[in-house]
Amino acid sequence: MKFILLVAIIVACIGGQVWACDNITATISAVEKCKEVQNITEEEMEHLLIGDFDDGGADENVMCFVKCVMDGFDALDGDELNKGAFNDFFEPILGPEKTEKLYDECKDESGDEECETAFKTAICLMKSENSLQF
Repeated sequence: MKFILLVAIIVACIGGQVWACDNITATISAVEKCKEVQNITEEEMEHLLIGDFDDGGADENVMCFVKCVMDGFDALDGDELNKGAFNDFFEPILGPEKTEKLYDECKDESGDEECETAFKTAICLMKSENSLQF
């Protein structure tokens, strides 16, 4: 289920949505850059993608990888979600109403430091029913 959003972006890209194509390229670029910066292993990436860390257990390296990727989209302003960047990313896929619900649901996630806050926010976004119902 975590891949539904990515699949929707790919489908939109194939359907001619320039926004989606640009975001796929940006996502791949951010992930590759952050994998190197944070020295994430393929095993850690696999665990992250299949949801093994959804209920905790991720080390700082993995959490900072997620923050790095989010920073690549200006998704965070310090340790808070950047509403403008958030809306720019999600509204073309989810529409304004669901984007607002998703933002409201996840905007208050917090941790002891910025990497943990970014990680908890990302987990909230992936788990939310609002992000999976187009």
